[in-house]
Amino acid sequence: MSNAPRHTALDATHRSLGATMTDFAGWDMPLRYASERDEHNAVRTRAASSTSPTWARSPSPAPRP
Repeated sequence: MSNAPRHTALDATHRSLGATMTDFAGWDMPLRYASERDEHNAVRTRAASSTSPTWARSPSPAPRP
């Protein structure tokens, strides 16, 4: 059995975009595409958080129990 990591179908795309690759459970996976600081800043300034509060308005409030 070979210890070489397996590659996903998107391996060439990740590499062409400059990804730094790492082994993850036997697969060669992208770790980052730029410096950690650049990625941190991109997430902080351009990505929506899945934990951000979302508010919705209803034309009529639901009755209280």
